[in-house]
Amino acid sequence: MGVALGVGAASIVGDISALITSNTTVVANNVASSVPANIETTIVSYSTGATATYITTILCSGQQYGKFRYFENLTPLIVLRGGSDRNVLFTINTPLKVAAGVTIDIKVTHFNTGDLPDFEASILGYKGP
Repeated sequence: MGVALGVGAASIVGDISALITSNTTVVANNVASSVPANIETTIVSYSTGATATYITTILCSGQQYGKFRYFENLTPLIVLRGGSDRNVLFTINTPLKVAAGVTIDIKVTHFNTGDLPDFEASILGYKGP
């Protein structure tokens, strides 16, 4: 048996979706150049400051396969590995609320000894209550 949502509930969901779409921007992006093998390297850091930030998407890519890790205040929380297309998308179905005063880091490790590839990362989101 399904549960019917009233008109009010549907409009709240619509309002939230509109807010997320209209306010989402690139909050941080960076390139880490000439990354040595087997050394975890920070690609981008972002501090939320005095207001919480809602993360909607994290995009990573590089010239080599890599293991990408998401950190909050130096604590690793999410890890993904790059595939044959060398692009990684952290899929966030519901915006991830990161509290005020938290530093986010996206780090990469690659394992191709002798290669010094570049890696890029972008954090998309919006400021909120």
